[in-house]
Amino acid sequence: MPKKSMPPTNVFPRQCEALSARRAFPRQRQHGPGALIAWWMGVTFCLAAPLSLDAATPTKLAATSFGAAGEVSGSLHVLDTGNGRWMIDCGAMAEKSPAGQPPAGATADEPQSPSVAQSLPPGVEAVSAVFLTHAHADHLGRLPLLVDRGFAGPIYMTEATAALAVPMLRVLLRFDQDTVRHWTWSKQSWEQAERDRRTVYVHWRNCRRRQKIAPEAAEQATCSMQELGARCGGSAARRKVALCGECLDEQIAATLRNVRPVKYGVATDAAPGVRVTFLDAGHIPGSASIQFDVALGAKKRRVLFSGDLGNHLSPLLPAPRAAPEADAVFVEATYGPISRKASVREQPAAFRHAVAEAVAHGGIAWIPCFALERTQRILYELHLAQREKLLPDRLPIYCPSPAAREVTDVYNVLRPRGWFSLAITADADAFSPQEMRFRTPSGKRLPRPCVILHTGDPLVVPWTRRLLGTLLPEPSTSIVLVGYQTAGSAGELLLHGATKLDLDGQAIPVRAKVHCFSCFSGHADATEIDAWLSGISKQATLILVHGDREQLLARAAQLRGQGRTHVMIAKPGETIALE
Repeated sequence: MPKKSMPPTNVFPRQCEALSARRAFPRQRQHGPGALIAWWMGVTFCLAAPLSLDAATPTKLAATSFGAAGEVSGSLHVLDTGNGRWMIDCGAMAEKSPAGQPPAGATADEPQSPSVAQSLPPGVEAVSAVFLTHAHADHLGRLPLLVDRGFAGPIYMTEATAALAVPMLRVLLRFDQDTVRHWTWSKQSWEQAERDRRTVYVHWRNCRRRQKIAPEAAEQATCSMQELGARCGGSAARRKVALCGECLDEQIAATLRNVRPVKYGVATDAAPGVRVTFLDAGHIPGSASIQFDVALGAKKRRVLFSGDLGNHLSPLLPAPRAAPEADAVFVEATYGPISRKASVREQPAAFRHAVAEAVAHGGIAWIPCFALERTQRILYELHLAQREKLLPDRLPIYCPSPAAREVTDVYNVLRPRGWFSLAITADADAFSPQEMRFRTPSGKRLPRPCVILHTGDPLVVPWTRRLLGTLLPEPSTSIVLVGYQTAGSAGELLLHGATKLDLDGQAIPVRAKVHCFSCFSGHADATEIDAWLSGISKQATLILVHGDREQLLARAAQLRGQGRTHVMIAKPGETIALE
């Protein structure tokens, strides 16, 4: 197993140059190494008022799961110690498939379809603090809503998670069509947009541009973004509506203003008798399992939240070490009872050869992948393929997603600072294959061969829709699927052998080759989670979360068959006593 270099004591110096006023998170190439982290270290971190350590000691120990209970999204748990209520994750809920749930191994890490209306359980804005396991949407996506509801306490996370939270929150807010806000725009811009087919930028925070609109020149509405777009006439309208960039940046800044950075293995005293430690979970950079040590009088109790656990497949991160002894463990069950075949370890090389074969015949390799972690893993594989001379150095590689680009910028800053395996830390080009192009490819002048990486469903993303009719009928095109495909998406239809796709009423024949690789999953399977649990007593209480009902039931039976006597499945809103 590859070893991981530990983050240095002062990971990101406070003396980094200041952030540009326009963007909440600048491009590395514009501001130099370290500027991506400067804002968090110099402005955001540690602004929350310290929690009082003069409060009473713990009087109880109980936990309630409000998300990821009987499903794989919306992770949100509250641990009540009597002298404080501690939220673990605040994830976004994902749209369920027609069958009710994604299959085993599927996750809702990033929005891939129109947004789902988000809500919070009553009263959770009064929690004492939030502890975030990592930066995927299904673990942090409801943080803006929590802060808007009045939460002003500290939010604990690793520095890498704080850095990655910025582009992830930006994606979530851009995709959010359902949250009702009070919008303001200028009458002049509304009229000009109608006349000149321009975009109207609407404001919901008091940004500088909003302040320039005189009261008599302003128009307002209280509704969702979807409703506002419909008022403009929908997708066929001359006038388009978009979010103000400054308001977007201010929303992100407000959400993360009270972030407090933590380091792996260093305990934080959240309150008298409540000590919290983050442990490396190996899922994505900065991901953590979170350990609570609670003193109930003379009795000591330990509760562990696994978060999302990594595996042995990724060259970017080492798998997590075995969990420490604990009395109760909330453990993910994304894969249910399923363990991967040993042959999965051969798939990365097969992936590189599949891409090489496509481009060797002058074709297009089309790779849909998530903006966070999956894109960077694929970029690393393409970098290896170039180093192995499977791909030419001059091969155009398109990655036009702004979110993927921003996340990759963050990875490039984190890479030399101890958040990856030693091999990645030492490789300055790990996420930078030759001929990277961060613009949208033109269908009329698309170079052949080339590689295209994109996020989202190609049936929904406008520029990929334009290419579908051209590329899918060509046998030289290779569609390379490297992760879970949302139900009803083009990827899911192709995965199940679709011979044609419907595009605006036109049947597009599919003659492209379709490849599928399961080696890029970031989740531990049943065998790997068993190894992670190996140091925990058979009598400890295990609470299964982050899985669909059938997989949870099968996993619970499997664990009981191993001699574990206290296995439970979390139910939404049900409180579990852990004393």
